[in-house]
Amino acid sequence: MFLPPGRPKTLASDPVDCVSDHGVAGAHGRAPLPSHGAVALREERGRTLAVPSSPFLRRDAGQKQQILRPPRRTQDDGAGVPELRRLFSGGKPIIPFLTAGFPSVPVFIDAATAACDAGATALEIGMPFSDPLADGPAIQYSSQVALAGGVTLPKVLEITARLSARLPIPILLMGYLNPIMQMGFDRFACSAHDAGAAGTIIPDCPVDEAGEWRTASRRAGLANVFLIAPTTPDGRVALIDDCSTVFSYCVSVAGVTGVRRDISDSTRRFLRRVRRVAKKPYVVGFGISKPEHIRALKDLADGFVVGSALVSILRDSPRLRVAGNIGRAIAGLVRAAG
Repeated sequence: MFLPPGRPKTLASDPVDCVSDHGVAGAHGRAPLPSHGAVALREERGRTLAVPSSPFLRRDAGQKQQILRPPRRTQDDGAGVPELRRLFSGGKPIIPFLTAGFPSVPVFIDAATAACDAGATALEIGMPFSDPLADGPAIQYSSQVALAGGVTLPKVLEITARLSARLPIPILLMGYLNPIMQMGFDRFACSAHDAGAAGTIIPDCPVDEAGEWRTASRRAGLANVFLIAPTTPDGRVALIDDCSTVFSYCVSVAGVTGVRRDISDSTRRFLRRVRRVAKKPYVVGFGISKPEHIRALKDLADGFVVGSALVSILRDSPRLRVAGNIGRAIAGLVRAAG
């Protein structure tokens, strides 16, 4: 059964079950999306490429179709991958998450620039989606506003290109699998790389089902960042660590994004367990919002992602105060991580 765009088939309806040891519920059992046109031609670096509109393009019996793909490249051919490796050569990186185009494109760009100026060492750009299964109320709201404002996936790539030309820090794109499948894995990966993205975070793409996406990412020179949840057993921690190109992303709670008051003892135990197993660096996010959180976990993680707290600042701040409020929030987090 084909599903309409924007509505993934899920195996869990409770948001608490969304992030599990298999990533975000709904990755298993998702039906392929219908393709909108068999092959699209586009120009890239002087070559004409025929790109499938979906990685699961269906062929009728007897129909032959040749897909011309870009030449294979290693991940390190992408400039973004070495940039990501350098994140962990000094202190603990602070990575702000901001939803593309929220509350508007100009304000979003101002906020991203202010975060960089205040000491952020990378930027995670959220690609708005109608069913953000890993996200809590603040980021869900930001996605709805951005979508209503016309922030489509091509628009996200356009914004990414503008920011990558302006900011001296690597950019990660965070989003969900359905829109990427609609565009096609190779087409999206090449477009994201050309826009200046260093890598991607796709919560509903667990490593077990990521073979085709990892291949497309390697061709394009994009890093993959996979999620580790508190429920992830040690064997899968090792697998996720191995499949993540530079670093993995530890989810501090078995639930969705959102501001939390305190860091629990279970989060500390979880991060100590990951430290024993993982060979690569890992960052922690989901609920990290205050300098006190970072000071509490500084010895247990290699970096921090802060999202909902910043999105809330964007939601609540007057237009002329957005940059200053975001800059002060990031500066406090950077001091705590130093």
